[in-house]
Amino acid sequence: RRRSKFAEVIGWNVQWGDKVDMLLRMQEQGQSPPALHNRPTLIDRLHWFYACFCEMSSDRSYIENTPLRLTTGQIHIYWSAYKLYDFEGFAQKMRLIDHIWHTKVLEKQAAKASAAKRPNGSPPPRLNNG
Repeated sequence: RRRSKFAEVIGWNVQWGDKVDMLLRMQEQGQSPPALHNRPTLIDRLHWFYACFCEMSSDRSYIENTPLRLTTGQIHIYWSAYKLYDFEGFAQKMRLIDHIWHTKVLEKQAAKASAAKRPNGSPPPRLNNG
């Protein structure tokens, strides 16, 4: 269940995270953006892990606009800087969140690339029978 909750939250953040301020302004102006209706939330005990991941993720490496996975070294540096308990348990959670985030980002990039191949981002033309 925890994995699916992380997947929902991360998927939403990958899709809408950079537009949250705009969506909230729309809501303040009386509009009702559908993206905010389905915005998933984490249970309290998972917020801390997600916040750690977001902080670590800001130092993530990229190759040609493609994000690389967090390394064990990056996770260990963060873990040791904050004197956290149980490295293996912490690293396991960070790897899980990173795997979900990485998958969602690559899916979004693939969808954008596919849309860019179509003229004006339109759907492929329909063939006429006859």
